[in-house]
Amino acid sequence: MVTKVCGYVDDTAVYARSPEDVVEVMQALARFGVASGLKTDAAKSVAVPLCDGVAIDPDLLHGIRLLQAGERYRYQGVLL
Repeated sequence: MVTKVCGYVDDTAVYARSPEDVVEVMQALARFGVASGLKTDAAKSVAVPLCDGVAIDPDLLHGIRLLQAGERYRYQGVLL
């Protein structure tokens, strides 16, 4: 798995190359939560598909909203 992470203290973006990597990222976030006592707030999180034609099963995201085609989202002050 190759992932890239960008972020600030409590505001992080994680880039996964494939739906399979999404599973690994979600597992890593869960392990981090157990180790640190911190949790990902699904209500304040969003998954942004970057490749057309790649299906992501919303069940893999454990309540994190999947941004739909044409839908906009603001991250770090930038409208995506």
